[in-house]
Amino acid sequence: MGISRVFGWAWTSTAVGALVVAGCFGLGTSASAADSATEGKTIAFVPGVTGNAFYVSMECGIRAEAAKYGLKINFQGAQAFDPTLQVPIVDAVVASKPAGLLIAPTDSKALFVPISQAVSAGIKVALVDTTLADTSKVISE
Repeated sequence: MGISRVFGWAWTSTAVGALVVAGCFGLGTSASAADSATEGKTIAFVPGVTGNAFYVSMECGIRAEAAKYGLKINFQGAQAFDPTLQVPIVDAVVASKPAGLLIAPTDSKALFVPISQAVSAGIKVALVDTTLADTSKVISE
C-alpha cells in the first residue's frame, strides 16, 4: 500500500521508516533505534501548507517517529497551497543537503524538477499526502 493511501500516525511511521530503511542510511530491511547511521542526520518535511491541522498532526507523527532513530526534522512550508511558493522552499531545503525529504507536492508537474534536483543531489525523497505525475525519482509514494 502506498504511503499516500495511509492516514494518521501509521502513515508518518511508514514515511519516516521508508526513508530510513529504503536507503537513506543503508540499513537494509530493518532498523528500530538510533545508531551511528541515523543519529544526528536530518530529514526535511515540506508540507503542502503550514498551519493546517492535517499537516500539523503529520508533523507531530513525523517528529515522534524520527526521534526513535535519532533523526532531526527540518520543517519548512509555505502559508498557502501554491507551487510558486513551495518551489523556493524545496530549493532551499535541497541546498541544506538533508539525508531525506518528505514532501506533499502542491502540484503534480511543477514540483517534478525541484524534487528531481533533490534526488540528483543524493537526497532520498518520499511523497506524502499528494503525488507527482511522474514518480520515477522518489523512493516511496
